[in-house]
Amino acid sequence: MKKILLLPLLDSMPSGHHEAAEAVMEYAAAYGGDVVCRKVDLLSEWNSTIETQAVKLYKSWIRQAPQVYGMIYRNTAQGSETPRSHKLYELLFSRTLKQILAREQPDLIICTHALPSHLISRLKEKGECRVPCMNVYTDFFINDIWGVSQIETHFVPSSLLKRQLMEAGIPGKRIFVTGIPVSLKIESGTEQLEKPPSNLLIFGAGMKGERLMGDIRHAETSEAWSFQVVNAKKQKYADQIKADEFPNVRLLPDIASKEKMNSLYNQSCALITKPGGVLISEALKKRLPIFVHDTLPGQEQVNLRFLQEQGVVFHVPAQANMIEFVRKTLENEQAMNAYKKQLKEFAANKELHKPEDMWSVMEDLLEGARS
Repeated sequence: MKKILLLPLLDSMPSGHHEAAEAVMEYAAAYGGDVVCRKVDLLSEWNSTIETQAVKLYKSWIRQAPQVYGMIYRNTAQGSETPRSHKLYELLFSRTLKQILAREQPDLIICTHALPSHLISRLKEKGECRVPCMNVYTDFFINDIWGVSQIETHFVPSSLLKRQLMEAGIPGKRIFVTGIPVSLKIESGTEQLEKPPSNLLIFGAGMKGERLMGDIRHAETSEAWSFQVVNAKKQKYADQIKADEFPNVRLLPDIASKEKMNSLYNQSCALITKPGGVLISEALKKRLPIFVHDTLPGQEQVNLRFLQEQGVVFHVPAQANMIEFVRKTLENEQAMNAYKKQLKEFAANKELHKPEDMWSVMEDLLEGARS
């Protein structure tokens, strides 16, 4: 029996890193037969208390000082023309990672977060890890922390990133344009763009409740819509809706079930969200028009720039009424025809279109691991 070790990060916080790892585990279960997968969080193994506190600190930081977070992210993880030194990470975490590898004895390592990838690459440089490793990138860019040179295989979201890795000296045969892996339970969409505007799916995380309710209240045709707002746990959402008595607004908690998410996508004519890699990739698979309402400084801003350049999302201007902007865009035949074309072109750039094709690459790595 072969074993795959998956290395995301921050176990106590739902994230695209974990969702992509879980999607890969689904592929192994569906196509792999006699293969076992193990998902391990490096930071939790190092110190579970610090991991929990780190998540709390991150959430507080993003909420209270997003611009500071963005500045630090740019200075430590993004766009450096010369290689950055991450010796502190190696000093803190390499010993724990080596203990995990010794305990798990994997035949293949898959990193869905930059930090484990960097550490694995450094271990390989020193000859301390001979297990084949794959990077599965979960944003639409590659930050400076990812290990690259020593990693055997790369699943990248776009042909642009493949070119960037090749320019960095990585052989093209080791890089596969796959998109960001999503759950098998998210079925491919073919007719989403043909639906009449009626049901709008909104991810409320990071969106001010008063802005959303104000936009619904002042939209000219809001009574013709129904609104499903996911991740609307904050009391301000409930207070706003109760006060204004919007019968066409439904608040939903975080949804862990991908079957439920698939159903929500199927019921919706468009999505308003922030540019997280996995969520955007799910909507692209569903061929659902995507409207980005806001971004956090850091990863999301870089994602948005890429997605806009590819023409696969619409960015809602800060001063615009979100609902009216969505309505007018969906009713603009020229804009929607151009959008459909961009979606097709973006999908056509993939080299591996199906999860079973991705699994075939992983299987080759497994077969060669101990041959």
